[in-house]
Amino acid sequence: MVDLSALLSRRSLFRAAWIFLLASVLFPAPAGSFQRGAGGVSGLYVLGKAIVWSRAQPGSSEALDFWHVAILTLALFSNIAFLFTSILRNHTRVSMACRIFLIAAVGINGSVAFFFPEFARLPAYWLWLVSFAVLAWVFLAFPGSGAPRRSASAKRAPASDTDAVAGGVPQLVWVWLGFTVFWLTVTGMSQSRPAATATVETRTDVPPATALVSYFNDQVHLIAPDMAAQLNAALARFEKETSNQIAVAIYARAPQGSIEEFTIETADRSRLGRKGLDNGAILFVFMNERSARLEVGYGLEGALTDVDAHRILEERLVPAFVQGDYTEGLDTALGAIFATVQDAYKQDRMPSKLSVLWRQVKVGVPKLAQQAWPTLTRLDLQARVGIAFFGGLLGLGVWDGFRQTGRLLDNLGRVVINLVARRPVNTEMESVGLDSILDTLKLLGLALAAIAGAAGVVVVAARGAFGGAGTLVRW
Repeated sequence: MVDLSALLSRRSLFRAAWIFLLASVLFPAPAGSFQRGAGGVSGLYVLGKAIVWSRAQPGSSEALDFWHVAILTLALFSNIAFLFTSILRNHTRVSMACRIFLIAAVGINGSVAFFFPEFARLPAYWLWLVSFAVLAWVFLAFPGSGAPRRSASAKRAPASDTDAVAGGVPQLVWVWLGFTVFWLTVTGMSQSRPAATATVETRTDVPPATALVSYFNDQVHLIAPDMAAQLNAALARFEKETSNQIAVAIYARAPQGSIEEFTIETADRSRLGRKGLDNGAILFVFMNERSARLEVGYGLEGALTDVDAHRILEERLVPAFVQGDYTEGLDTALGAIFATVQDAYKQDRMPSKLSVLWRQVKVGVPKLAQQAWPTLTRLDLQARVGIAFFGGLLGLGVWDGFRQTGRLLDNLGRVVINLVARRPVNTEMESVGLDSILDTLKLLGLALAAIAGAAGVVVVAARGAFGGAGTLVRW
């Protein structure tokens, strides 16, 4: 005689849910339904369709609207429930969050039939939906057969604190769910403003009057990378030695209107030179107009007069540029500028390396934020999954580092309290994972270095002023 109690136990039903899931993945897809090399099983067919839709151009016949993308993404994400419930299958009870997660998964997966009728025609879809229904029923209606594992903190909790012993959704799953919602938000926002993106992309040849963030700014890649790096290093070294800040900005073409107005606005936004000294200068080059202008800050007008600036450009830059030797022209022109302003404000040195790093971060963060949106919207499905997977792991590691740092600070406070109260120093102190703190500090250091690197060598934030002194030449 069949033992119904054995069949209707959490363990047996949990196994049945897994069987339904595997059957849905391995169930053969209908003949002729494969697309772009998808395999002969339903699981690979659905995954292949998701990848094809993710790569489709907005507005094309294969592209999905936001709500279809949201339902499909959340439905695919819900499969992770089978992984974390494997850990919880022996818990005497599960948390309310876990129950809500499972119920929501069944609801979202059931709605797939309405949003994607082609999937509803697949027998595999109904096997997959049954697997989630059984999984939710297992944890909603049947108690576990074993005692849950407890952490050291849970062992100290009172027996009445049921949340401490209930099996819950792992933190990593919530982090991954947060990434999923984030990518859905990016998708929704990018679909809502395609026209603005197209407008920006069609005007990339017109330079905006924005602050410079490097000593050497070559937007047209006129100079070879190795030589550009050498010129950038020379400009940085000159600032450290003299405190005078010189920069170069090369554009494909000049904006409509006055070149002088553009260079002055860019110089004002860049604010080269130390505050109160205004010892900065910018050499602008516009290739399409075959023009160059040297913009000079207030503090260098006495050392680098308009006559001197015009002579340097006419004698050093123009002849080389006429011959097409742009590297030589820039190198000799900058050398002449260095020699002319070498002793101006030489006694007022550059700030410390820490101050320079802080300036890099302050400019790098807005720069990264400005560049982040177009980059995020262009990422494909595989890249987004990879970022979410590894980002979740790193995020939890950083969070644990902050928690351990909080414990360390709390322990230091308890040391003082214990000394004042004449108790043993280690009274009521918690263990601290120093490795986690060190790993977090390393990650933060790498993040700051990445921001500084993305910003280039920052030449702004010194708050120098420009008044229109300088000269314009053509070749």
